[in-house]
Amino acid sequence: MEERLVPVNAIISLVTRGGLNRAVLADAGFLAAGLEIPCVTSDGNVVVDVVLAHPHTCHLIACEAKCGSNMEVAQARCYRALGPRTVVRSAFVTLRQRVDPSLEVIYVAMAENKDRILLSLREAGLRFPLLTIHPGKISLENIEFASESLRDAFGTPLTLNAPPDRFIPFDHESSVDEIEPYVMAALVAALSQRLQMISITALTERAAPHYALYSHRIQGRLRRKVGEAVSRIAAADSGTFEFFPATGNHDGHVKLLHNPEENDPRGRTQGYQRLGRLRQGRPRRPRPEVPGQGSLLDELDKANSGDESAGADEAEAEDTQ
Repeated sequence: MEERLVPVNAIISLVTRGGLNRAVLADAGFLAAGLEIPCVTSDGNVVVDVVLAHPHTCHLIACEAKCGSNMEVAQARCYRALGPRTVVRSAFVTLRQRVDPSLEVIYVAMAENKDRILLSLREAGLRFPLLTIHPGKISLENIEFASESLRDAFGTPLTLNAPPDRFIPFDHESSVDEIEPYVMAALVAALSQRLQMISITALTERAAPHYALYSHRIQGRLRRKVGEAVSRIAAADSGTFEFFPATGNHDGHVKLLHNPEENDPRGRTQGYQRLGRLRQGRPRRPRPEVPGQGSLLDELDKANSGDESAGADEAEAEDTQ
């Protein structure tokens, strides 16, 4: 996982149960409602990295994930001007109560950048809490500016039993080189299910499980990146994959031409091993030969051929009797 994606994954881990770390925001009733959501404010446009929503209280959290130490003051002022109804409309958040929604903004950053970002927020006069990711904990700074829900969740720092999970291993800004292994894994999974064809949209959903939460514009960029990765994979293994790019109103798709599942058990295993070597870019190394020593497989083939010949001779002898 790219280092810049750690803050986003940390946020997602806080609303996703089942991991090694406690999902304190899920316990508080929050869920992930949107990723990379563009919003219009009176001070300009801003793209919210992660939108969290509490469906029962109609409280929203707009999260700005910072991978570095620089804080853009203009962007922060757009966050200050951001209204809850704008976020609800932009992220298509479903609220279960007929009450006015509320909104707070938090910044999320790595611990080594905490002091610099806190100073920038203070100098800009912005009253935003900061969620800080340390090697062994997640703590909330500027806690006096946080909502009661956040204060209750982070009254004491959250101890991490492990680094944040890789819920989002890549995004629309990742290179095709970074994306390709995940696309290949999704294609192999499709082969194991004996699919004959899969669309680029369906493949993107498999490779990027949080695809549905992205804005339409970002979904389009993800599909294009996945299409580029598939094009590379198909060019490297045209016997297994055939790529058809998008045309007009038709989504691009991949035909799965040869499936290891069609082989016998031994051939099935070798087929998947070949795909693994292809993904890693490593050809199979030839077995070293020892002078004067024959191949065991060759000897077994000869033995089998001899057995078949003997069987044929016996059958012929029986027919002549």
